[in-house]
Amino acid sequence: MTILENPVLVLVVLSVLVGLLLLILIAAVLLGTAAFAGLGLLLAGTLRAEATLALANGLFLATLLLGGIVQPVDQLPGPLAALAALLPGAALAEVFRAALGSAGGDAAASLAVLAVWAVALPVAAARQARRHVRIGSNIILPQHRSLAGDPSPAGARTYRYYCADPLQ
Repeated sequence: MTILENPVLVLVVLSVLVGLLLLILIAAVLLGTAAFAGLGLLLAGTLRAEATLALANGLFLATLLLGGIVQPVDQLPGPLAALAALLPGAALAEVFRAALGSAGGDAAASLAVLAVWAVALPVAAARQARRHVRIGSNIILPQHRSLAGDPSPAGARTYRYYCADPLQ
């Protein structure tokens, strides 16, 4: 009697495989969320609002084109394919394809790339925010602005800002 002839054993094996694929999908969603949220926080903490919006839209288009969503990464030119394989969008798309069974790619390598981005981008965003807001620093909030756009020193209030240091 082979494994395929025993329906209970086939059901158990299929249940384990489906469970593993579901765990891979959940890990990919969590890592992708952390990576792209970190990227958004890094952009928002570094650039002005208009520049953040423009760069976010450009990065969205680049992720669609280089991330294997519009065209598979292996069909891109050599150096561009090597670069695209290291981007978080391509890694996320590859994990989704491998877990859903539409590609024979290596989900473990793509999960590793995604995990690196999921750690590096939020840490970079936290360091950038730490550079701008020092613990226990004074923040001056003007009450009104002059016509030239400069805050008026008269009427400005100084507040003491305290927060927990996320990188200690």
